[in-house]
Parts: sequence; structure tokens; C-alpha cells
Amino acid sequence: MMEDSHDDAVRRVAELYYFDGLTETAIGDRLGCTRWSVGRLLEEARRRHLVTVTINDPLARRHDLESELCSRFALRAAMVVPTQPATGATLELVIRSAVAYLTGLRPRPRSLGIGWGRTMAMLARCIPWNWSCGIDVYQLNGGIARSPRDLVSTAVGELARRTRGTPHWVPAPTIVANGWAWDTVMHEPIVSTTLRDARTAEVTVYSPGSVGDDSLMVRLGYLSAREIPNLLDSGASADVLSHLVTADGTAASDDLEARTVSFPISGLTAGQTVIAVGCGPRKASAFRSVLSGRLASVAVLDSETALKVLGGKG
Repeated sequence: MMEDSHDDAVRRVAELYYFDGLTETAIGDRLGCTRWSVGRLLEEARRRHLVTVTINDPLARRHDLESELCSRFALRAAMVVPTQPATGATLELVIRSAVAYLTGLRPRPRSLGIGWGRTMAMLARCIPWNWSCGIDVYQLNGGIARSPRDLVSTAVGELARRTRGTPHWVPAPTIVANGWAWDTVMHEPIVSTTLRDARTAEVTVYSPGSVGDDSLMVRLGYLSAREIPNLLDSGASADVLSHLVTADGTAASDDLEARTVSFPISGLTAGQTVIAVGCGPRKASAFRSVLSGRLASVAVLDSETALKVLGGKG
């Protein structure tokens, strides 16, 4: 369990004040404290020399990369944390930043759509208790029956539990054998209702996945390693809620798309807050496709991945 320390609070207040330009009152509203508390934290940041012209802390966000990502991909917001020597430490920083953004939204969201995977399961466990009340949490892609570590129910159920809300699951595989099976599954009331109502979610959160013979979709048995070369030849560069998409955010395989039980890609471009979260150089290509295809309005990632996205490599 990752808990915000006093040092985290000092750093977060400094970033909001100096990088994001918020007033002390606005910061207090976002973090749930008084403006006087914010003032004391800012004073401490200056006294401890965390703040000069920039935020003088090795864990401070990369505002330069955030600005470039927002400008290049027309993002609503970007949060870029410094890549750490250990992958786990980098992921922890990314998740902390995603949680801070999500819980700082005002008004507080009452409905949330979420993808599944290790990153989303970790994010769900780090959400503060009662950060919102009575929220509807929608699973956005099938997969509950094939996840050996219960990554799906962890993400959906934990988020709902921590807000005294309601989980809405999609009890189906994420990829089925043929179009007939897809039509049958999609007409099941519990599946069709969840995916239909997920369109009204105020916020969507997911982690873009890479495409390769060691990807999560292969490890869980939805795709075989033999299929990957053909998909790569078709331009597949990202796994977005189980949809394999190309560099411009469109489906890489019509056949696979016709067998995928998931929230539609078009629903990610409908104007709501869509947060893409992840880290690591292997995800650079996936993030670039997501951002180029306008499949996210907010990006939370690490500096090494951001540099690869902006540089067109990886």
C-alpha cells in the first residue's frame, strides 16, 4: 500500500502552485485542506530549498515534457514523472500521479469506466477510501474468466468498494472464437447493459498495452504467439481495451475486431475525460498510437517513455 507522506504533500503543493498555476485556495479545494495549510506547505518547500526557479526534487514531474505532450497531441493534461532505476519504483510514481489527478477532479466523478491489467489493479488499491461516494464503476472489456491473478475483479471491485459504489462487470471472454459467438455474447443482457451504460461514464481510465508474443493478451491465451507477426505486419502497435490498433488509432484487424468483446474505440473520442496510464520503454509505441489517434485526453507516464513518444522511437 502506498501512502502519501508529508514530503509527498510538500512536493504536490509546490507542483500545483508553480507548475499548474493554481491559487492557494484552489489547491486547498483540490487536496481537501485549508488555504492556510497550503501556505504553510509552500513556505516549507521554500525553506527546504525544494523550490527555486524550478522544483528542486528528484521526484518532481517533468513540466517541460508535459507541455510538449499537451501541445503535440492536444491533450487536456499530461503528468510525466522521472524514470527511476527500478521499474517498480517508476510504476509507483506513475500510479501516484494518476491517483492524484483522478481524485483531484472537480466535481468528483460519479461514474468511471476502467480497463483491466496489473497497472489498473494497482491503481485501484491506491485510491483513497471514500474519495467519491456511490460511484458506478464499469468494466470496459471482457476478460474476467481468463485472468489468473483476478486482475479484472480487483480493479473494478476495489474501486467500487472504496467509494461505497456499484461494480458493473462484463462476465465474458475479451476475444471469442467467431462472429456468431460475439453476437451471442453481446446480446446477453448483463454484457450489453454494462457496455451501453459505460458510454455515460464521466471518466475512463486504462493502460495502453504493447503488442508482442509476450503481451498480456498472449499470456492470458486470447491470442497465440503465432498470430502476432501477422498483426504486426498489419500495423498493430497498441492494445487499447483489447482492441489492437495501428499508429493512427484505428483497428489493425477487421476479423479480430469482429470478435472482441469491449467498449468501442469510438467511445474514447466522445469528449469525456480519458486517462491513459503506464510506463516503460516497451509502451512507447502504444502510447504514441493512443495519443496520435486521440484515444486519450490525459496521459500519465514516465520521462523515458515520454521522450520516446515525442522522439518517434520505441
